[in-house]
Amino acid sequence: MQIYAAMVDNMDANIGRVVDNLREKGELDNTYIFFFSDNGAAGKYRETAGRWKDWVNNDHDNSLANMGNFDSYVSTGTGWAQASNMPFSLFKGYTSEGGVRSPLIASGPGIPKSTVSDKYSNLMDLAPTILDITGVPKTTPKGKATIDGETLMPALMQPQLGAQGPYEPKVLEMNGAKMVRFGDFKALANTHRFAGLDADALPTQKWQLYNLAQDPGETTNIAEQYPKILDSMIANYNDYAKKVGVVEVSPTSK
Repeated sequence: MQIYAAMVDNMDANIGRVVDNLREKGELDNTYIFFFSDNGAAGKYRETAGRWKDWVNNDHDNSLANMGNFDSYVSTGTGWAQASNMPFSLFKGYTSEGGVRSPLIASGPGIPKSTVSDKYSNLMDLAPTILDITGVPKTTPKGKATIDGETLMPALMQPQLGAQGPYEPKVLEMNGAKMVRFGDFKALANTHRFAGLDADALPTQKWQLYNLAQDPGETTNIAEQYPKILDSMIANYNDYAKKVGVVEVSPTSK
């Protein structure tokens, strides 16, 4: 974690160099900047993971004195990954909030400084946002897949609107893990468990339901209290899976 902190510090300094360069060229006020992390801290300990361990251990020097150098490869493991993502549940590799929620920092013309928007957004919204900024229509060439997502500019320019949506079901699946977001609710299903995680604390092959407005840490499964809402969201997932051709790798039940 000391190495991780040093990497963040180094990255922060070099982002500052980019901003300073734009300012010196007189382009900063004409530039939109979007900064965000990917899908959560990495919880897998790759020094012992099946397809990674030989490459990590044979091709790297992970001695204490060498950690942080170019020829080291050191994992944080499940404990530090969970700590990094607090108060959200789990980490990269899962569709829980710790594995999918990422802050987005945006700056540019018309975006108020030092403000926060709680609007739901998705990585797929960035392309429509950039098209909106540049004045390019979000059109679909004949025979091509449509661009999903919506522009974030209204939310960025009016962040005081507060928490919003999503107003339509948003589905995500990865490595068998599944989720559906709609309004304040989130349906979630885990289909695998990393080493080091307690089976009692992480049920698999079973749909769960959470109200993220009241429980962003996904601590209380409310599936039994709201069975109709869960049924509707499972149907949303099944429709999506059929549309895009998801290959189910593990059965999931209520």
